[in-house]
Amino acid sequence: MNNKFNKILEKVPGWKKIYLRMSMDIAQYIDQILKNEDIKQAELAKELSKHESEISKWLSGNHNFTLKTLAKLEDILDKRIILVPRELAGYMFRPECSITKTAASAGDDIYDTPKEAVDLSDTLTLTNANSMVTDAA
Repeated sequence: MNNKFNKILEKVPGWKKIYLRMSMDIAQYIDQILKNEDIKQAELAKELSKHESEISKWLSGNHNFTLKTLAKLEDILDKRIILVPRELAGYMFRPECSITKTAASAGDDIYDTPKEAVDLSDTLTLTNANSMVTDAA
């Protein structure tokens, strides 16, 4: 039985495995935020003008979140849900095109830092508006 399962799993393209992992990670993280903040799915649904059943579907782990939906969730929950590489490097490009860098204290959780970039490394240097290099390189 296990051997048959592994053979089937080997046929699944890598991108599908990555998609499923990412989808489930995002759903689990949103669910954890709701639990930590004591927010009911019905409350979130009302804020998003959605049915509670749709929120439940989202949290099942099989929903293909759009960037627009994730942005709305970040705004409503006031929590970071996804980070892009520039944010992980400690830089975030703001809408007014300025570049900011903020330092995190030892206990900060990057996902609990609303709408700010967190410096995770002192070795990164911004070289221009489109690329970053490390000092060590």
